[in-house]
Amino acid sequence: MRPPDQKYRIIDKLDSGGMAEIYRAEAEMIQGLKKTVAIKRILPHLTKNEKFVAMFLDEARLSLYLDHANIVHVFDIGRSGNTYFIVMEYVNGPNLRSVNESMRRIGQPVKIEEAIFMMMEVCKGLGYAHDMLSPETGDSLNIVHRDVSPPNILLSRNGEVKLVDFGLAKAASQVEQTDPGVVKGKFSYLSPEAASAAPLDARADIFAVGIILFELLTGRRLFLGETDYQTVELVRKANVPSLTAINPQIPAKLDQIVRKALARDKDQRYQHAYELQDALAQFLFARGMKVTSRDIAQLVRRCLAERESTKPRNDRTRGVIDQLIFEEVNKFTSLDSKDYERKGEDSGDEGGSALNPDEFIDPSKWTNELLTTDGVERDHVTFDSETPEVTSLESVLEGDDDPLYGSPVSSAATDLEPMPEATAPTPTQKPKGGRGMLVALLVVVILGATTLFVLHTLGLLGRDTGNENQDIVQPK
Repeated sequence: MRPPDQKYRIIDKLDSGGMAEIYRAEAEMIQGLKKTVAIKRILPHLTKNEKFVAMFLDEARLSLYLDHANIVHVFDIGRSGNTYFIVMEYVNGPNLRSVNESMRRIGQPVKIEEAIFMMMEVCKGLGYAHDMLSPETGDSLNIVHRDVSPPNILLSRNGEVKLVDFGLAKAASQVEQTDPGVVKGKFSYLSPEAASAAPLDARADIFAVGIILFELLTGRRLFLGETDYQTVELVRKANVPSLTAINPQIPAKLDQIVRKALARDKDQRYQHAYELQDALAQFLFARGMKVTSRDIAQLVRRCLAERESTKPRNDRTRGVIDQLIFEEVNKFTSLDSKDYERKGEDSGDEGGSALNPDEFIDPSKWTNELLTTDGVERDHVTFDSETPEVTSLESVLEGDDDPLYGSPVSSAATDLEPMPEATAPTPTQKPKGGRGMLVALLVVVILGATTLFVLHTLGLLGRDTGNENQDIVQPK
């Protein structure tokens, strides 16, 4: 029986960085049923690294086996042109780093019992993964996350705690060896054995949990040097100060639990994630501390409220302006998938258009050959373009890089580093994007009067400019 095609329609772009771009999409199913998913697309230039691709596919296939409430579920692995993507569960909330930063900005650090509860949930997911057996042979799969860090711990609006990116950590290490600087910001959560290039096992993940718990409880980074080399050296030495000395509210017993998880010698740590989970649970029980997922849900709501209150005013009107631009652009260029396919055939590009850098494959061109866990290609999956992304008015007027088309984006939602900027064409190359520039200029001309009217209607014009920045919080 030939399985039916499965389609994903891109809704918007969530983030991008040195290794991947992340999209929010809808999976279209029978009788018009839809499910929101997240799609992580590996950047095309990384596919030139054969070891990275091999590691990525091996790890991603393993992640398909993982089915646990505290692990973001992976639904599919696909190939699009010269790159690969992962379809996974969409979590409607921030990551732990974002929550921690938001709470400290408003002077309300994460409570001790909330920090403990979240790490207990992480331990549940890790314990399950560490014990995973092969469905075919029954042997241990020896799964190690390798990148347990705040950006890879997601919190839903319902208070769920979920680990993400089991399928990228080992492959990312290969990229760092061949392209230093692409995978940065994660050295602070290495284990001493990882910093010494020694073999890793599940106890490396336990050490990472200990680092996160230390930072949540004390409000300080544990291993952070002025350079990556200094950070790795700090991790290798693993000198952990007393938590109680830093924060007197931390009981000595909790200090002891965290410091055991952070033992430099892995044989002196908790030997299984469930052991650390049990130790934390016993600590809560002995002190009568009550905490549930409802408390985490409230924490997430406070975080989201803080982020919304500090959002610049012009971001709140961006949706209106973006829609106007999209309507005007559609008058000059067709953005449906058939038109992209025709243009791709005419130009010989991989779905490129006048608005796109050479390596960008527009989501509307994502007609893919999906891979099963045994590497066999399956039916095609088509990514429709009924809701394409659009650039912001600020980008068009100010000439800023457009995050939609692969230029650097900074976000608190991930540790992915900014992507390298597109190389400018040499005098012997034929510049691309002329038609895109013409479209952008036409958009500016046509929208000039309309934009002024909208801004005036929203109350952004005609004000006293003496305190024009009083409502805008500059990013730190």
